[in-house]
Amino acid sequence: MGLAESRLEGASQQEQKHVIDRIALLIPELPETAPPPEMALTVHTLIREIIKNPDPYKEIKKRCNDEALKVFPFFKKQIEESDDPLLKAVELSIAGNIIDYGANSDLDLLKEMDLLLQQEENRIAEESDELFAFPAFRDAAEKGKTILIVGDNAGEIVFDRFLIQAIRALNTHASILYAVRDKPIINDITMEDALYVGIDKDAEIISSGCPAPGTILPYCSAEFLQIFRAADMVISKGQGNYEGLSDADREIFFLLRAKCTVIAREVGGTIGDFVLYQKK
Repeated sequence: MGLAESRLEGASQQEQKHVIDRIALLIPELPETAPPPEMALTVHTLIREIIKNPDPYKEIKKRCNDEALKVFPFFKKQIEESDDPLLKAVELSIAGNIIDYGANSDLDLLKEMDLLLQQEENRIAEESDELFAFPAFRDAAEKGKTILIVGDNAGEIVFDRFLIQAIRALNTHASILYAVRDKPIINDITMEDALYVGIDKDAEIISSGCPAPGTILPYCSAEFLQIFRAADMVISKGQGNYEGLSDADREIFFLLRAKCTVIAREVGGTIGDFVLYQKK
């Protein structure tokens, strides 16, 4: 991971060797029980120190956000024409994770998203209520006075606006908060990204206080923890947040695509499943 990421972040060959040497020294100090986002934080902090760039993914994130914004009107029309806007918004919010470092053009993204949505709808129709707990999700969204959404990556954040808007259409009195990372880390979203794509038009943006590529509660701010514990509904996006929050002592709805056997096994699915998992 360290070598591939240091290359992506623009490190020279000498810097890459320095990264590998430093990681080799750090490995014995990392606890075996540390979640992947905590390990990634250690590695990426080290890389940033060596290449002296606090936000090496800045342009990548902007490109991903721009690609998603280009196709936003197309999918907004799909939401408006849907028989169930909330379900469609959930599907788009999960499918948006396809936007990663390789997003090239709006035409490719449209094709890939459309194909993925078709696959998603077919798989969801076959999934159990445990793996895709949409009835419970809708009920919580309709009743919650305070709803906290914990965001994930650049690009897909654009499609989270559909989710926020669909929840607000059902529950006009809800206070909806959208949590971002405290500072740049890989392609995870920050306050700058959220403002850039217009999340502030639909929800109140807050920082989790967590510097890791995920949400690890011991790293979060006291203000965020208070909101997290008091919220009527918490929605967590992506695997990184799942890895950090799956042991939290409260109900959480996890929206993600299962990308590895460990996560798939934990939620009772298989790799590639589109998951709306309710942790009680």
